Amino acid sequence: MFRSKGIPTYKATDGTFLPTDCSVYAPSSLRNVKEIDVLVFFHGDDSCSPRHNFNPFKVVKTFRLDEQVDQGQRKVALAVPVVYWEKTPPKNIQNAWSAENLNKLVEEVLDQIGTCGVRPSLRRLILAGHSHAHAILTPLANEFDTGVASTTKGALAKLTDVWAMDTIYGTHALALLKWARKFESVKNNTVRFTVVLAKEGVPPKNWKSTIEDRTVKLPKNLTACKTNGKHCGLPAEFVQDLLSVVPCWAVAE
Repeated sequence: MFRSKGIPTYKATDGTFLPTDCSVYAPSSLRNVKEIDVLVFFHGDDSCSPRHNFNPFKVVKTFRLDEQVDQGQRKVALAVPVVYWEKTPPKNIQNAWSAENLNKLVEEVLDQIGTCGVRPSLRRLILAGHSHAHAILTPLANEFDTGVASTTKGALAKLTDVWAMDTIYGTHALALLKWARKFESVKNNTVRFTVVLAKEGVPPKNWKSTIEDRTVKLPKNLTACKTNGKHCGLPAEFVQDLLSVVPCWAVAE
């Protein structure tokens, strides 16, 4: 676990400034490898059991992320930064987690892996978010949509996957569609978007009212997976599947 310098401290509602601690897990098969894939996972609110108390190591264990990374068909190194959703105005988090700063975090992750041997370069980047992570993914989607320079440089230039696990709150569904469509029209596009929905709850209802009831056509590079899972259980159940060739699982009736 390390404390990021690339993500600036941001002001909480009580006036204190909060840092970003980040856990990194690299499977043994990726150690001393010159080029690797990195999965950055953004957790949701601290409302799922057991509580993580804003400890990124506990986020890894709560959602069995290290186990799933070990068992996945695609081999990736895992980075899990902590985000103080409940303690911070949304704008402050958005500013801290700009495309430029996200690129810096990925470089720090590679540096950390390098302290145990060879410092790898990045081959591919995967971004995954659960629940409140829409508050980072939506502004990031907007940066891509408006052509912010940092979205075409560094780690984000090697983005291949975005996984949205029950993040469909507010305007996130439409932001995600615009993000996917931007890549759909790019020649030799390799960026894929996957929406993973729980069986019940706000995100599935919002997806239905925003997308399905309006018969919005999905981009070819976006897949919506309706599961039988519960909201809090999605990251613990489906990360391994997302690291496989299986596009959808246990489709809910």
